[in-house]
Amino acid sequence: MSQTVRIPDGFVEELKARIRPSDVIGRKVKLTKKGKEWVGLSPFTNEKTPSFYVNDQKRIFKCFSSGTGGDVINFIMETERLSFMEAVEKLAEEAGMQLPKASPEAVEAYDHRKRLVAVCEAAASCCSASRSVWPLAASSMRAMAWYRGADSKVDRAATARLSVAIAGSTMRSRSAR
Repeated sequence: MSQTVRIPDGFVEELKARIRPSDVIGRKVKLTKKGKEWVGLSPFTNEKTPSFYVNDQKRIFKCFSSGTGGDVINFIMETERLSFMEAVEKLAEEAGMQLPKASPEAVEAYDHRKRLVAVCEAAASCCSASRSVWPLAASSMRAMAWYRGADSKVDRAATARLSVAIAGSTMRSRSAR
């Protein structure tokens, strides 16, 4: 797998536009054309009557027996047990598209955000382990995020998740008194 950090805006839409869902899904499911849609037996359940539909115009699939639905990327992720990035890479290779390589600065920024999220999640799990440290952990986590320059949406979101968890737990512990 190549070292990609972030998929550029519009890349996934372009990828989906280049690939016909019935071609990709048709490799795993025997599809027959019925009107505007393709119909076949579900790859997710064992059935005798077709309840799996693929619509090339809408670029989606829907399995009524399992409730699974989505686009061609979701189908590859579900049937081949791949992550989003692995599925995008596989489909991009089939479509003849090349994923852009990450610049060293982008890799460093991504790693920095990943470390900050890990610190925030560790602080959140610490808070859930002991109610007496919640206020201390929250202020420590906010100070650490500020010190490290928490200016991205990911960092703020992790801080907000911890703050909401702390506020909710503090309210519960006070109402129990």
